Amino acid sequence: MILSLISSLVFMAQSAIVKTTPVSLADALLQNKVSYTAKGYEDSPHYLQPIKLIIKNNSVENLQIRIDPGLIFDPEQTVYQQMVTTRKELLALAPGKSDTILLYAMCTQPSKRGQKDSTRYVLRTEVSDALKQLAVFIDEKKLQGIEGQYAVWTVAAHYGMEDIVGYDSAAVSLLLPLVSKLTGKPIPPPPAANDYKRNYQTGYSFMKASIKGKFYFQYAEVKNVSIGLFRTDGVIVRELFNNPHTQPVYQEVEYAFDSDVYTEDAYVVRMVVDGRVVRERKIAMRKNYDELPNR
Repeated sequence: MILSLISSLVFMAQSAIVKTTPVSLADALLQNKVSYTAKGYEDSPHYLQPIKLIIKNNSVENLQIRIDPGLIFDPEQTVYQQMVTTRKELLALAPGKSDTILLYAMCTQPSKRGQKDSTRYVLRTEVSDALKQLAVFIDEKKLQGIEGQYAVWTVAAHYGMEDIVGYDSAAVSLLLPLVSKLTGKPIPPPPAANDYKRNYQTGYSFMKASIKGKFYFQYAEVKNVSIGLFRTDGVIVRELFNNPHTQPVYQEVEYAFDSDVYTEDAYVVRMVVDGRVVRERKIAMRKNYDELPNR
């Protein structure tokens, strides 16, 4: 009887939170109902879940906080990238309670450094209409991958339409018309078979000076696995492998990139599994470059 009563009370409390009308994070902050801390999350690439958001309910009521796509988070240290959220989230908070969520977001400034765990962010209220529309579209179509990141850079930075590329050709086809509409830039013709930079299906066959490596692994269940080539400051320059349905068998996955195209002094090859960086390998392109230890 006592256990039944306790269970009923817990259910009623949870139901009260669930039935609360959602309030946007911006409005909740304006009304002083919540406070927050936003930090970088280094285990995620900058285009997946790079922000760790801690929200506290400072009110005496149950709250359901809505985090919309298109919110801008500015770093306190301007050497790091600005972020724009790319997925709607709902967070239920009882009075006086706090919770932590990893936000889907993408960076808007490819020339700046990727986030660190120590990076602090501040929520900004203004965002360009074009970037907001793109973020909402990425959320609706579930395009939280490298193709979406390139689209964000095309709208928010100096990237061209021809830079919206990747292994997911369906995602590219969805993004190009919208980004063209938002920027006024024409849609480029499809890449030629020998176009290494743009054709992720066949272009690898036309590398002039390839640098290769392998990752060996086996997981107990199906995993979303990708391998990316990153600058040493944490910003991706090319995806080298992508299989969202990697089977639970022993895998030897080879990666390669063209050193005639990617010419910085050093790069980092990162293996990302279910959104988390699990391995990384430093590659010195010049003999006089001091390599950092591998992860």
